[in-house]
Amino acid sequence: MNDYDIDLNLLTVFEVLLAERSVTRAARRLGVTQPAMSNSLRRLRKLLDDPVFVRTSEGMSPTPRALTIGPQIIAALKGVRESINASGFDPTRSAAHFAVGTLDYLEALYLPALLKQIAGSGPDIQLRVQRLPTLFEVPQPALESGTLDCAIGLFPQPMTPQSSLHSRVLAHDDWVCVARRGHSAFRRRLSLQEYAALRHVAIIYPEANTGAGMVDRYLSAQGLTRNCPLALGHFMTAPFHVAQTDCVTTVPRRVADYFRRILPLQVAEVPIALPPINVGLVWHERVEGDSAHRWLRAMIKEVVQ
Repeated sequence: MNDYDIDLNLLTVFEVLLAERSVTRAARRLGVTQPAMSNSLRRLRKLLDDPVFVRTSEGMSPTPRALTIGPQIIAALKGVRESINASGFDPTRSAAHFAVGTLDYLEALYLPALLKQIAGSGPDIQLRVQRLPTLFEVPQPALESGTLDCAIGLFPQPMTPQSSLHSRVLAHDDWVCVARRGHSAFRRRLSLQEYAALRHVAIIYPEANTGAGMVDRYLSAQGLTRNCPLALGHFMTAPFHVAQTDCVTTVPRRVADYFRRILPLQVAEVPIALPPINVGLVWHERVEGDSAHRWLRAMIKEVVQ
């Protein structure tokens, strides 16, 4: 017998007959005529190569074969109905695993609160966090393949139209210059020339193949260069370096606010028009309607905002 030849409606007939032990009552319960129910029973017997139900003085009695397979069929039908009728995602009963891409500083700022939020409602849910390889580029291949379920990053807005991607801006930020507390250059408002002349800890992500970071590109447009004795591929250690030297670094304001609570730092406005920061959430069309992923995105939105 070919598995694809099985009429799944016959399994429902079997389930009702097992419960009712009567062709008449089973027909009434399923809303069909008695001849139609009798025909379904004949087909069921042929499918299972067994009488399945036999007429006795007490009604239709199941055969040993029917009693053996009955619990399995009932459990299978229950599972199908629960899957079809599920109205949403229950985090308290889920052990889902989610893969989230993000940047090092966004991970430090938001992941502790996100983990706390998730643990309170979905104790068996797990997150796998993957570092985004670039600063501003949407990781479309990873989202398309399912390597990532969503990504939180500094994605340009409006995004380049991508029919397969969805996005939402979660927060806005801007850039500031950070130095150790008492740095002589911060006694007054920095001019553009003074800012460029300082020793910088640069943040240069891999997409800058020339070795120049975003700040370098904007300074170059003004005919200026900066001295960078140290270049890093991430944000989170830069404040430690500048807290102990005369170097400065340019980071998102939220990074500066975070580290000012634990390090002797001061902040100045950047005297150059750097692009605003949009902290965005991006996901693929394949998970747009999935209730578990909608729940995760709602958690992320609540934490970031």
